[in-house]
Amino acid sequence: ASCVTRAGVMSGMLGKVARGVGGAVGGMARSVVFGDGERDGELDDGGAEVLLERIADGVLAADRRAAAIELRDLVQTSPQAQFAVGAIGLPTLVGSMRDEREDPELMHGVLEALVAAIAAGSSDGDGDASRLGASVAEAFARGQGHLELVLSLLDDEDFYVRYHAVQLLAALASPCAHFLRGAVMSSPTGVARLMDMMTEREVIRNETLLLLVCLTRQSEDLRKLVAFEGAFERCFNIVREEGAADGGVIVQDCLELCNNLLRGSPSNQTFFRESSFLSKIPDLIDGKSPAVPAGVAPPPLSAQKAANLLCALELVTLLASDGDAREIKSREKPDESVAAELAARELAVKTANRVANQSALVKAGVLEALLALALGDRAANSAPVRASALRCLGELVKGSRENQDVLFAAETKTKRTKNDPSSDGATEPEPALLSALRVAIFGTDAAERAAAESVFARCLGGNKELQLVCVSTFAPVADDGEGDVSLGALLARALVGRAFFKAEKSENELSALEVSCHAAAVLRHVLAGNRAAQARLLSIPLEMPENERSPPELLLPRLVRYLSAASRAAPAASASYPRDAAHVSAGSRAFFKPGSRVVTLSASRYKPTRTRTSGRSSSPAASATSPANEATAAKARSSRGS
Repeated sequence: ASCVTRAGVMSGMLGKVARGVGGAVGGMARSVVFGDGERDGELDDGGAEVLLERIADGVLAADRRAAAIELRDLVQTSPQAQFAVGAIGLPTLVGSMRDEREDPELMHGVLEALVAAIAAGSSDGDGDASRLGASVAEAFARGQGHLELVLSLLDDEDFYVRYHAVQLLAALASPCAHFLRGAVMSSPTGVARLMDMMTEREVIRNETLLLLVCLTRQSEDLRKLVAFEGAFERCFNIVREEGAADGGVIVQDCLELCNNLLRGSPSNQTFFRESSFLSKIPDLIDGKSPAVPAGVAPPPLSAQKAANLLCALELVTLLASDGDAREIKSREKPDESVAAELAARELAVKTANRVANQSALVKAGVLEALLALALGDRAANSAPVRASALRCLGELVKGSRENQDVLFAAETKTKRTKNDPSSDGATEPEPALLSALRVAIFGTDAAERAAAESVFARCLGGNKELQLVCVSTFAPVADDGEGDVSLGALLARALVGRAFFKAEKSENELSALEVSCHAAAVLRHVLAGNRAAQARLLSIPLEMPENERSPPELLLPRLVRYLSAASRAAPAASASYPRDAAHVSAGSRAFFKPGSRVVTLSASRYKPTRTRTSGRSSSPAASATSPANEATAAKARSSRGS
């Protein structure tokens, strides 16, 4: 009778605790703990209750330690025991941590049992176990003084107590980040203790990094505390010790922590800039691709090195961009003058900080490092890394005339002929924007092409002087495509579909039509908002006439012909869809056949309109009897034919 009464009391207690946690496990948890209905009068705790009693009331210290180890192993395999720990076991385990500080081995077992109860199922993707772990974590975090007790264990003399304490905090960080942030910030030495953990041995340091990465994602106040406690210095020291970009996942964790601290925080960015950390970035984003013989492709980057470089490039982007400036603008409301004024001040601070960061980054040599990573003969053999470096390069020069001029004058090293083994890997300098234009036009990766185009958008946007300089390099297309070529000349060749040089034909898979479209996308940034550049380009011939009687080929008539041809090709393409790549490529090559200047339009779709002259009849008879109308009609027919 006493056993049945005890089971009923325990059942009521478990039901109340489950409701207090918030019903995270619902009926599933109730069925797990109380059984499937066949044994309703008995408590199914998986054997956890007996072990908890041994931990709390055991006479021998060795028995209590063994019970803690057995409980750790049990909760990893038994959902019933896992839930029972959260429902009835927390007072016992917390009491042992508080009262048994002089028994390190028991502390090890208790901490490991708590970690196992919270983190069970998270590694193997078991959804039920993960939900149970989240409910246990929330029950522990809501307990009065529980988190403060674990934080105090970071000062314990025993290494494994500190290690398991950090493990427990890291396990609590994801499901209960809000409670843990509050406990860390309310403790006078909470942040300082975590910073000290970053100088510990590798296992403690790595767990501390994961904990800080999780905690600093949402709290601006905690970011400031962590930054001013020396997080940047510790992170860069670890990155240097681990081998920078060639290091392992620990380098990625350090860079992610730095990115969290810099994201949307002008004060942390100012501290980072004034503490001379910018000078360490060029070495960090150096791809260090090994030299290879001519005609041999460099080895691809490892997945971890690519991830490290992407995190480092994100750091530069956070410093060089406005961040959430557009979000600040979207929050402004006309009827809230005070809020609008505060938002305007915040935007002004972010803009001023961005300008200072851009100037300091270029002085530190980041622009040259980005060019080496994205362009030239030593570029990273990873399209995502090159695309990210190009986007970062665009942000670095956006809105900065000084940086735009530096980029316009910068050079990269390229191989003389890509498919000529006799060159023996010899390189020659080439303007950086010309190298970026080759990527924007001939690149086979869509993201990389878009990133290269964004470089022109950022570099030429609002800079009318550089736009005019680019237009001045336009020249009529010559018959041969070898030798040096300027930026404007390459654009002109691409527009007329003759941009494939002998060294590029064998490795480029794009059709001439695609190349022309890519060139037109870049050309719009050269002309945007600049009337002088537009007028000058319209007067420059794209191709010289074959004989003296033919007029030169200008840009606007060529674009109009392309547009009309595209409008005629669209219905045919949709009617015969899908079309294979060979068919599309063959059609574009025929369209861009050198020397073909006339595009015949369908008479059924493009009917000629009658020419009207001011003050005269527009009838066919009048046109036939009037010499002036006859000349005008002949001229119109000639223009329609061309």
